[in-house]
Amino acid sequence: MTIEAVPGIYRFPKLIHQTVKNKSHVSCQEQEVITLWKQLNPGYTHTLYDDSDIRAFVEQHYPQLVPMPFNYFLTGVERADLFRVLVVHKV
Repeated sequence: MTIEAVPGIYRFPKLIHQTVKNKSHVSCQEQEVITLWKQLNPGYTHTLYDDSDIRAFVEQHYPQLVPMPFNYFLTGVERADLFRVLVVHKV
């Protein structure tokens, strides 16, 4: 998807990307946040990623980043932060 340009107006894709540690073990609090984002943003496409989805995304779209720095980030938070930049760049 690309940004639609109209002179003086920019429309961004109606996409929401969210991350969790593990989609099969989403906490009640995480589920409430996910549901709220969906309710507050009708018409948007919502995609939920977990650690395995993030790794697959990086391997598919940015394989040069897998050996370094992706594998050497110490925490899931660091990997998720990098992923957020990459997913927005890819879109």
